[in-house]
Amino acid sequence: MPSEKINSGEDRISELPDDVLYHILSFLTTKEAIATSLLSNRWTRIRSLLPSLRIHCSKPIIQHHGRPHNFLTSHTAPKITSFHLQCQSYDVCCFQYADEWVSGVVAKKVENLNISFCNLRNAYAFMLSFSTLFTCSTLVTLNVQGPFHLDIPSSVHLPNLKTMHLRVNSCSPLQSLQAYIRMSGS
Repeated sequence: MPSEKINSGEDRISELPDDVLYHILSFLTTKEAIATSLLSNRWTRIRSLLPSLRIHCSKPIIQHHGRPHNFLTSHTAPKITSFHLQCQSYDVCCFQYADEWVSGVVAKKVENLNISFCNLRNAYAFMLSFSTLFTCSTLVTLNVQGPFHLDIPSSVHLPNLKTMHLRVNSCSPLQSLQAYIRMSGS
């Protein structure tokens, strides 16, 4: 009988329970997980609940949703435990929306944040502020990398931060970050 089902062309993946599909989708990048939405509305619903987002280039998401805010609003997970935005492109597609991505995931109580821009043209002229990032009470790990300037607010409050890696062109004003490091180290 089992070989009869296989030969009949029956969709056996659709028979899997939601938790198994959820587990499968958790191994995919966000772009790949979005592509599974073509399979069925069920996959769309499950994908929107994933607590981890790995975006290698936000251009396809921006083209489809218009803005990061629209995409994150459709993402119904109550919490984003991990957010990774990486762009290896020379284009500024991800960079111009970086602050909006960060504000959106901070609002969704992000715990682990990794932002990496490696090959931006004229990035040395850009300044990122991530205004909500440096007061994110849920942030545990922070990794920001890229050839740009990072504007750190005068007030930094990261009560749950355990690990921070900043590999940027410069930070200003550096004094507020140094004061936070001294305070959290004691």
